[in-house]
Amino acid sequence: YGCTRSNKATESKTTRERWVKLCKIVDAKDNPGTGRTIDSTYNELFAAYTHPHRHYHNLDHISDGLGLIDKVWHIAEHPDILEMAWWWHDFVYQIPLRQKPVNNKLESGVYAFKVLSELSVPTLFCVKVIARIMPTLHTYIPDYIDERVMVDMDLVSLAAPPAVFDTNSENIRREYFASVEEYRIGRVNFFRKFINGRPSIYLTKYFHERYEVQAQKNIRDYLAKNGGING
Repeated sequence: YGCTRSNKATESKTTRERWVKLCKIVDAKDNPGTGRTIDSTYNELFAAYTHPHRHYHNLDHISDGLGLIDKVWHIAEHPDILEMAWWWHDFVYQIPLRQKPVNNKLESGVYAFKVLSELSVPTLFCVKVIARIMPTLHTYIPDYIDERVMVDMDLVSLAAPPAVFDTNSENIRREYFASVEEYRIGRVNFFRKFINGRPSIYLTKYFHERYEVQAQKNIRDYLAKNGGING
């Protein structure tokens, strides 16, 4: 199943060359006035996704999604915007504190807007990048096809083989510095929404046909083991 993190030997898609190519497509340009360059921006992205506390939302996660984009670009209306949004969607990853909630997706989108504007990318493109990032909050079901693709890409690891699914869950827990019990409660509540609050996990035909059955099984097995099945 595509993005399952089961094959670490797979060559990463997050190359500098790929980033530079995308920036050329969207007409980004180095900014001599501020010192912001396409190259330095790649360095910034790379540093964020390789930070030591990134156990799941890291460069592998970005590479997995880029690999999927190579397979689904034909169903997206604007694959260049989709890819740019994917590069940025987890750039900011602060751990929410009880007294200080954070919106990592919004902060990632706003920062992407700032950086891309600084690189002379057209404003409308920058706005659309934010619009593609926000559905990965997974708090609502978007209508637009490219946003549905974005959501499905972000959730594809739910269809990993069970052992990889468990490893991914533990890596996310480590990112949150949560106790096993705190994480279990949060994870159960999160998964209940996918079982009870939406018609399916995946929103596009491409992902639904390939990943829905295994993702449903993984989630239901998790809920059954962790006391989260109702009725």
